[in-house]
Amino acid sequence: MIKWAIAIVIVVALIVYSGVSLDQIQNTVTNVKDEAVAKLQSEALNLVKSEAADAKFQQGKDGSFVVQTKSLKLEGKPNAKTVEVTYRNVSLGEWDRGEQVNALIRRARANSQ
Repeated sequence: MIKWAIAIVIVVALIVYSGVSLDQIQNTVTNVKDEAVAKLQSEALNLVKSEAADAKFQQGKDGSFVVQTKSLKLEGKPNAKTVEVTYRNVSLGEWDRGEQVNALIRRARANSQ
């Protein structure tokens, strides 16, 4: 335990000594995270087209729905402007129901009938 505490103190001292501010570190981490999310969103939108033929639609009693493909999962409520998107078990947050998302929902409904 003491070894880890010493290691942390050394790392913090090096960061402070090098002149790197915590704001710079935070900005770098935020930029990397934003780029990763943008890349995942781009891949997910490409998959919408290729996986639409196999999409499954399930509707709950309250009207909420789930659209599931091999890699994507959309969860939403009727007449909502957004859906919750999960790509390979990683949440990508809420997306607007744009034309591609609505097309996937319609295709999944048609596949399930």
